[in-house]
Amino acid sequence: MHQSRFEAEASPRWQRLEKLLDELPGRKLSARQKAELEEMPALYRQVCSDYGLALKRRYTTGLAGRLHTLVLRGHHLIYQQRGQGLRDLIRFIGITFPCRVRRAWRFVALSLAFFLLPALVLGYGAYRDDTFVYSLMPASEVRNMEKMYSNQKLIEQGRGTQGDAAMFGYYIEHNIGIGFQCFAGGLFFGLGSLFFLSYNGMILGGVAGHLSHPPYAASFWPYVVGHCPWELSAVVLCGAAGLMLGLRLVQPGPLRRVDALRQIAPQAVQLVLGGALMLVLAAAIEGFWSALPLSAAVKYGFSALNWCAVLGYLCLSGRGHAA
Repeated sequence: MHQSRFEAEASPRWQRLEKLLDELPGRKLSARQKAELEEMPALYRQVCSDYGLALKRRYTTGLAGRLHTLVLRGHHLIYQQRGQGLRDLIRFIGITFPCRVRRAWRFVALSLAFFLLPALVLGYGAYRDDTFVYSLMPASEVRNMEKMYSNQKLIEQGRGTQGDAAMFGYYIEHNIGIGFQCFAGGLFFGLGSLFFLSYNGMILGGVAGHLSHPPYAASFWPYVVGHCPWELSAVVLCGAAGLMLGLRLVQPGPLRRVDALRQIAPQAVQLVLGGALMLVLAAAIEGFWSALPLSAAVKYGFSALNWCAVLGYLCLSGRGHAA
């Protein structure tokens, strides 16, 4: 193909790439710039192909030099943005999320109260009365739990042939589903969040109280203590995010409710995203650690370390930095 025809056909995409490279600063991007950046990889690959053809067909050095510069600039911007995304994630985990938790401590405390108090009350009731748990769930579910936690081997067999990885996926789906309920319930003026927090607290307490009797306790508690620190903390944080939404709907101030909701939503979503990451970690622990045939002392020690990690992370991480 003659060079003039090649340039006529390919020049529009070169000009488009040049325009994007001139407009996109490579650091903090607006929403429009981020959308434009999405077309960069495909456009960049086309220009790379054009550059290769120009070299192969021995087109003029001026054209080859122009394409060479475009390829270098495109490579720099694309991979700089990919690195920036990783840095943003690290900053979110290390600074933004724990700082957001501390700023929302009142909502976190309220969420914790509505989750923990029903768990303690019904846990005590289920521990004192063996039949109490039947008022919370069907008898068939109670019998299945009793069978599973009657000894450690049955816990391992309860996984069937699916394996740890499959259980990990199941736990992610299950845990994030509970967290989402506690968050999305905030759209019902916060009442939904309070309901799901209390309901899950009641079920948790009732089950824990019932299975604290022998012979279940020796298998139940070593199994659950490992993932509880991350899972329960995450559920409380998702509930706190829902309560943030609910309060803005109840007290929108001078704004319309929809505008007040838009204003608080980014802060609430930060709590939910961080909580989701914690739930994934809890699922990993439950899927790959909790059922291991280790001594109770080892599992209790592991749980204590995780509680220290959760509290230390949420209370101390990111201090002295601007979120």
